[in-house]
Amino acid sequence: MARYFFSIRYRDRSLPDREGVELEDGVDLGQCALYLAARLRADTAITEAQFPGCMIEVSNGRGELILQVPVPTP
Repeated sequence: MARYFFSIRYRDRSLPDREGVELEDGVDLGQCALYLAARLRADTAITEAQFPGCMIEVSNGRGELILQVPVPTP
């Protein structure tokens, strides 16, 4: 198992995930990030104009960026 952090980035601003989550080896991090992006889209008041710059950034326990997933536009 490894700890991953799913932070939110909007242009030059970042909302870091300070706790992270322990995930089993082999878990599809892209699917986890897509799920989080969809929840963010559904549960927040982010306007449609802001979505093109909004990303979920996944990093490992060493702080290395693993991948970025854009929050889908409506």
